[in-house]
Amino acid sequence: MKKILIIGLAGWLVACASTPEKSTSFSHDMGMSALASGDYVNAIRHLQSASQEHDKDPEVWNALGLAYFGRGLPERAIKAYQAALELDGEFSAAWNNLGVVYLDLTEYDSALESFRKALDNILYAHPENAWFNIGIVYFQTNQFDEALQAFNRAIRAQPNFCEPYYWAGETYMKKQNWKEAKDTYRSLLEICPKEPAPYVRAGLAYMKLKMRKTARKYFERAVELDPDGDQGKEASRYLKLLR
Repeated sequence: MKKILIIGLAGWLVACASTPEKSTSFSHDMGMSALASGDYVNAIRHLQSASQEHDKDPEVWNALGLAYFGRGLPERAIKAYQAALELDGEFSAAWNNLGVVYLDLTEYDSALESFRKALDNILYAHPENAWFNIGIVYFQTNQFDEALQAFNRAIRAQPNFCEPYYWAGETYMKKQNWKEAKDTYRSLLEICPKEPAPYVRAGLAYMKLKMRKTARKYFERAVELDPDGDQGKEASRYLKLLR
């Protein structure tokens, strides 16, 4: 499975491309290669051809949906995912991806319905993606207890999945539960130690707990990891406040 993370660690959409098993053609292979490299224009061009050659293969329609969404064409992405689901109503990756589009469009009820459809299939190989996205729906709608439950389900399903830790930490910050927030960021840093954002957020949680010395260490580490980037600059601003 290839994950497409929109915005990176602090982003909030996880779409997936499952590995095709049925379709093999020049157009299909070229389209998947372009999709993997983020060349959505050529991915669309090749996968449109592939969808004509293999119009009964839901994997091709799912891949085309990913290309449309990556190109910023949500309505076309929806139609492509729906085509995949008409061919295979238990195609969990396509349900999850459809939910991602609805989430991006802030159509939260439709997003939740799609993510839960993905989870209905007990053979879904990556339920952590759907649980994470459900958590984001609840986070975006200020339902923080429900968000935490979903993020924790994602973590239980895949303990090395960084994003739900980050957003669980953000949820605790919203709830002003600084202790749980810093503990969650620390858990995240055990599996993703090179990401600067959790250091900044953990440092801020320690500041809220009035643990200034420890906060400074986390901010300093963020600056080391991202000296010229946004996270490093934000950490530097906090370090100035601590002087």
